[in-house]
Amino acid sequence: MSPGPGFTGVRQPEFDLLVAGHGRAGEQLEALAARLYGELRAAGLDTTPALRIREIARRVSAQGADIRRRQRLIRELERQQVAFGACTAGGAFFAVPDREAAAEGLLAGDAARRAIRGEAGAVGRLESYATSPDDPDFVRAFVGTLGGAGVAGVPGVLVWRIGDALRNGDTARAERFAAQARRVLTLLSAAVARATDPGDAAFAGDDLLTELARQGRARHTVFGVTYYGYQAQALLWRFGGHAWSRRFMEIVGRDAIAFERELYAGRWQARAGLLGLGAPQVALLDLAAMLGTDLPSADPEGPEGLGSGRAVLDALFTAAAPDPAAAQALLDHTPAGWDRSTLSYLLTTRLDAFDLTGGHASFGRLLQSATTGQDTVSANLATELAATLSAHLDGVFGVGDDGRLTIADPARLARIAPLRHPLAAALAARIGALTDVFVNHGRLGTLSAERLDRLLAFVNRDEAAFDLLVRAHAEHMRAALNTIPDLTGGPALQKGDFDGDGTLTGAERDHLLNRHFANRIVEEARLFGHLLETRAQALVADGQEAKRTDESLRTMVRDSLGLLPLPGAPLAGTLAKGAFGDILTKSHEKLTTTGYDQIAKHMAGTSGLPLDLAYHDLADNEAAVERLTEQMVASTMLTHGLFEHVRLTDETFITDHNPPRIKPIASMTSAQYGDFLKWARQISDINDLLERGRDTLNNRSDARRNLDLAAYRVSKDEP
Repeated sequence: MSPGPGFTGVRQPEFDLLVAGHGRAGEQLEALAARLYGELRAAGLDTTPALRIREIARRVSAQGADIRRRQRLIRELERQQVAFGACTAGGAFFAVPDREAAAEGLLAGDAARRAIRGEAGAVGRLESYATSPDDPDFVRAFVGTLGGAGVAGVPGVLVWRIGDALRNGDTARAERFAAQARRVLTLLSAAVARATDPGDAAFAGDDLLTELARQGRARHTVFGVTYYGYQAQALLWRFGGHAWSRRFMEIVGRDAIAFERELYAGRWQARAGLLGLGAPQVALLDLAAMLGTDLPSADPEGPEGLGSGRAVLDALFTAAAPDPAAAQALLDHTPAGWDRSTLSYLLTTRLDAFDLTGGHASFGRLLQSATTGQDTVSANLATELAATLSAHLDGVFGVGDDGRLTIADPARLARIAPLRHPLAAALAARIGALTDVFVNHGRLGTLSAERLDRLLAFVNRDEAAFDLLVRAHAEHMRAALNTIPDLTGGPALQKGDFDGDGTLTGAERDHLLNRHFANRIVEEARLFGHLLETRAQALVADGQEAKRTDESLRTMVRDSLGLLPLPGAPLAGTLAKGAFGDILTKSHEKLTTTGYDQIAKHMAGTSGLPLDLAYHDLADNEAAVERLTEQMVASTMLTHGLFEHVRLTDETFITDHNPPRIKPIASMTSAQYGDFLKWARQISDINDLLERGRDTLNNRSDARRNLDLAAYRVSKDEP
């Protein structure tokens, strides 16, 4: 091994002589300083020379302690017979670690290499270093000692030991080995992840990454078992939950995807031919799956507990998904010689391979991480995902004798069904662009409104996916309603000053605001109409009742999701800028932050009662959306002081101040909130605004035409 940074070269026996001589020199200088100090003081002379000699003695003693520490490291390395020296004509040359952590890294690496050779007790010694990856010196020395071949060899030993115990019927020993394997794999995973991260102090450089890719393609043999290096590395990607860098994914991750394709391209092509006989599409299994050895994570909530599958790429996607940049490094790439991007390849050529290992969950998390940001790469990947799945849907839907949506090709639909939720997340992150398609007849990438309605019918069959889209659009609507126009002058004055006196009267101001609210409500209701119609048609195609209230919408109304922004609370206006992606990558429930937390605390303090009791009487999704709209308009008017000119008397929702004011919504009881909404309808134009929104929401002709259902009517009363 090349010493590299953090090591000092020494020769033996000169080094031992240096240690001994340095120690004696320090002692002699200290004695000289003490004697000189006494004589100078007795003579009444300046003692500074003696103090200077004493300081030199202290420095020499400190240096002596350091070289004695290095001597102890050499002795320990010699005792464990770690091969690190080189014989020269002048004696043995040693690369001595500058820090003890680096020496421990050498020892851990040596224990790993001994374990690969099958030496007894070596795995136990390696396990003893399980807490060491916090130190970058340890990591560099450990991974540098192992190299790419060692990284591939250690998992082979660990899995073989478990399998050997099981083959001999010793389940207790197998469980003990499995627990030990998890700890060692976690150690190795953390070390390799850090050593391949350019942003980490332990980064070992691109040479290590290149070596890992080369060894990933190579065949390795441990105790008679032969496997590819990537099959062993996959176990590191599955364990520990450590962050893997974008650079790792660019060099190793991309190569692992290309390697599997090269390995199985012929077999996949044969499967698609006349003699394929319906055989399942295979995937490159990780080492544990290849040997039939179960090696689950000790943490059920960890990566292995998230449905990561048992293929090499399942594990790779599990490792890349936590970091959007790493996820994008895998998907936003077209390998040399390929005619399509990696994302397109995974969604088409390799799609059926996920069935073998159940790896749809890890792939879905990767997609969601890579497509839900607000950056250009996320947007491009999201539109590519949508366009590719749209092509998969060709011929899937049909029209029944009753004019309703049917499923013409269930097998093709089932093939992509696991991708509903990732697609919903990608569309939710682009909710503004989605609104623009249906309001302004635009496109999402290359997708027209017709294509998007078919995608929505596909997505909205799943209630969790439908919930994601509806919550995102509710936030979009709330932010849109909160963008109150400037009424102090300029364009507003030109549009609203009907009497030409240069100012806006109260009536003129109210007219402008009502027109603003009406325009926003109509725009937002249009997408809601498409969401609700495609949801209803998807339920009909699945044999369920279309006219219903989904629990997600009922919950939103019950919890008064439309109440943000709260008076005095930070406004959620950032959502209007499209800040959905950062939230959605964590959890769509995070969409209800800021003032909604205050509502939740208030509800918890009032026996958990919902603020809006009207959710009990919601007949269908349309009624739920209308109630949400009412909440949003009333709360926005209150937030912006549009009720300040109204005289308050004995309303239940006012304060006891003089003069009385409307309470902040967060302090209202559910009964007071209900009274407030009734009062707001009576003294404002909310009813007229809701009627405009209702007309748009119930006009489903565009969505039905896009689904080829133009002749469909549920009843004579339905538009």
